Parts: sequence; structure tokens; C-alpha cells
Amino acid sequence: MKYIKIAGSLLLLTMLLGSCHKTCTCTRYDGAIVNYSADEVDDRGTTCANMVFQSGVRYYSICEWD
Repeated sequence: MKYIKIAGSLLLLTMLLGSCHKTCTCTRYDGAIVNYSADEVDDRGTTCANMVFQSGVRYYSICEWD
């Protein structure tokens, strides 16, 4: 019984850690959608919401996590 609980806990933990892939979805003014991974957002040193600005210009109408 003890091993079943441990195996169940490990399975649940694996599912939780493996299924958490956040994507920053940005919508351009022409309706096109561009997706960025959490690593890409981190590499740019910004947040998803601030991805609307590219090189100091408002490039997207909105960016949000999915």
C-alpha cells in the first residue's frame, strides 16, 4: 500500500511538472498571432505583457500568457 501511494505521488508530480508549458501569445494589429516560449521571453529580459514593444515601438496590440 505504501508503494502505491509513493508511485501515485511521483506520477502526479511528473504530470504537473511536465504539463506546464506557458506560451506568450502576441497578436499583431493585422490579426496575425506570434507565440513565444517562456524561455524566449526570459531571454529578452522582459515580461509577456511587455512583449508588445519591439525595439521601442508598439509592435503588437496585446501579449498574454496561454
